[in-house]
Amino acid sequence: MLSPCASMAKPKLHLLSFLLCTILLSFFHCTFSLINPEDETSWIDMETEDINVVQSLFFNGFPCYVQLQDFETSIEFFWAPLLVELKKGAGNKRILHLDLIEENARCWKGVDVLVFDSAHWWTHSGQTRSWDYYMEGNSIITNMNPMVACQKGLSTWARWVDLNLDPRRTRVIFRSMSPRHNRLNGRKCYKQRKPLQFFSHIHVPEPLVVLKGVLKRMRFPVYLQDITTMTAFRRDGHPSVYSKAMSEERQKGTGLSSDCSHWCLPGVPDIWNEMLSTLI
Repeated sequence: MLSPCASMAKPKLHLLSFLLCTILLSFFHCTFSLINPEDETSWIDMETEDINVVQSLFFNGFPCYVQLQDFETSIEFFWAPLLVELKKGAGNKRILHLDLIEENARCWKGVDVLVFDSAHWWTHSGQTRSWDYYMEGNSIITNMNPMVACQKGLSTWARWVDLNLDPRRTRVIFRSMSPRHNRLNGRKCYKQRKPLQFFSHIHVPEPLVVLKGVLKRMRFPVYLQDITTMTAFRRDGHPSVYSKAMSEERQKGTGLSSDCSHWCLPGVPDIWNEMLSTLI
């Protein structure tokens, strides 16, 4: 398998951008520990001589842009969980523009490898969703099937990629949906210490079905990094109730507040990154 260091040593790889949400932020973070595996904290303190970091910026205490001088490579995290534009409107209402993407996409040109992800935020509803209403052109839409909205947003992204990127210059990778284990049918992650052994049937999340349909209609050759089924077995890889220090009494609770969406590091995201390094 091609190591991350070997893939970054290729002279044409100068800028690698991750366009992800909070769930996949760990996917970005573990890149640094893979670059320098002998120092498990090097991706946090950014002071290791081995990777010779000359510039870094931080997002919520973690690196979001790093320039690696030894590899002549820059790696960055770009916050765009819905890809299309989310803006404030009248009355401080949050508007999700399903047909606008330029403000986000202005940062995507001239990059050697773009790694996209967009799934979980489209499935949010009620108070957890990030918008108050949709807009398409001049039309305001208060209610829409979230997967229809997802299809429209991804189609806007696909049109931009087809029109603005050159496959001879830029490689585009779209990482599929990270599965959650917070359902009440026995697949919750609370107190789970072993992976699932089998599935009675393979469930394909609807956002992945939508994504595959959009990718099939594109002219630009986007590579789908499909980690969904593989990761669905790893119910044991979530922070669960251990995402923060807590009392022993609370750890013995019901598990209803378990974090069964995000992932521990080291852990599952390292496998995704091994796959990514091979693709690069």
